[in-house]
Amino acid sequence: MFLTPVEEISSFAGNGKWDYLGKSLWLTQHNFDYVYIDPVYYSTGGDYMIRIPPFTIESINPKHTGAATEIKLYEEDPGADDFVTSWFLNGAPVLGYDYVVRDINKFVDGTNKKAEFYTTHQTNYFTKSAVYAEYYD
Repeated sequence: MFLTPVEEISSFAGNGKWDYLGKSLWLTQHNFDYVYIDPVYYSTGGDYMIRIPPFTIESINPKHTGAATEIKLYEEDPGADDFVTSWFLNGAPVLGYDYVVRDINKFVDGTNKKAEFYTTHQTNYFTKSAVYAEYYD
């Protein structure tokens, strides 16, 4: 899962290459109970990747013994959204991480024939500088 050049991570769907969808500011918070909701990105199915670049922690909530991150992936639908998967990391992704979800075709739906994915994330630390998560299909 460590940060690898995108072209070196195999995508098993479509044209076999990762298509860049966009990036969003990865907000961090001392209060692990606060959940940030990231933007929706459209996927044509196959594989989906979230890339968290390396960063440095400024401070950790003093109530905790170490940094923690939780990321959840959802597919947006009218009514209830579908939970896809989640990752929990004890420690911060200071080395950077690539989170790849394989075979997400079952989430492609609607008249646009796309899956509408978004992530939520929560942390118990602040970073020293802005961090931007990147999304690929």
